[in-house]
Amino acid sequence: ELMSENTRRGLFVSGDLMLGVPVLNALGTVCGDVTRALSGRGLLDKLQSESVDVLVLDLEASDLDLDAIGNLTRTSGKPLTVAYAPHVATQRLQAAAEAGFAAVITRGQAANQLPAILQNLLAQHASAQ
Repeated sequence: ELMSENTRRGLFVSGDLMLGVPVLNALGTVCGDVTRALSGRGLLDKLQSESVDVLVLDLEASDLDLDAIGNLTRTSGKPLTVAYAPHVATQRLQAAAEAGFAAVITRGQAANQLPAILQNLLAQHASAQ
């Protein structure tokens, strides 16, 4: 189903206040409703009980269960998940890649290219439906 951006719901999980604003703004370009969680605590419950279409994960946030989130996105087909971490955090980036998220990018890419990355992923996702 094709959703317009004003009905799409975005969730951003990060305790990082510096990068928070550009990431929230990027999510706002593709989602009409954007919320933020400071950690991964309760995230799975939230994803199962609420309709979240786009999820942006800061891999440095606490209490993230990447495997469980990855399993949920694979089985339910949503949310479309983009995860990021500093380029030096190779183990976290690798773990996120193995969890099977739609995109795993560096913090620099999240700061500078996230609107385009989200738009491309959503376009691919829509054409694959």
